[in-house]
This record gives sequence, C-alpha cells and structure tokens, in this order.
Amino acid sequence: MYELATFTKKHDGKALHEKLLLFSLEWPTIFSLRRSNALSERERKWFTNFSCTKVECFKPADRAKVMAEIRATWGSEEAFDTYVQEQLPRIMEDSKRRYARQWLHVASRTLEHTFGG
Repeated sequence: MYELATFTKKHDGKALHEKLLLFSLEWPTIFSLRRSNALSERERKWFTNFSCTKVECFKPADRAKVMAEIRATWGSEEAFDTYVQEQLPRIMEDSKRRYARQWLHVASRTLEHTFGG
C-alpha cells in the first residue's frame, strides 16, 4: 500500500490514468455481463478500513523501516491513512471504469489480427 500511495501522490495531477491501471483478480472478465464500473462495498472497505499501524511484515525490521518512511514522507501515520482511505478508492474506481471499457480494445485487436490491419 505504501508503494501505491506514494506513486499516486507523486503523479497526482500528471495524467495518472495514463501511468497506472489497477486490476483486481476478483473482477469478472471484460466480456461478463455482470461487471460493474463502481467499486463494490467490499472493494471500498479494502481502503476505508485500512490502517498502516495494523499492517504486518515478515520481519520486524521491515515494519520499522516502512513506518519510518511513512512518517518521513507523509508527516504522520494518520496523514498516510487518510490518503489511502480517501484518495485510493477514487483511483481504483477510475481503473475499474477503464477496465470495463477494455473489451473495445480487445475486440478491435482481435479483428485486426483476424482480418489484417
């Protein structure tokens, strides 16, 4: 989450949608009729329930390093959590909308390969 939040904050306002497209393995395929452009309540909770103080690392030293980086980069753990909880759902939802439109790209490429182009 740290890498994602830092990347998005660094590129915010700089055509982020051209640099980042998030996917969830739980999303239906692009051809599914049951896909939705909006985040589900469960997906939204991935972010709104996030707290960096609850994150576990394999090694305690890794956790200490990440927490120190969060404080240095974001000013506080609370500021980092607020960004994750408020901004990342918007970015994920934008990605989901763009993902839902990918079927046009796939269909176009398939026709190109089938009939030449």
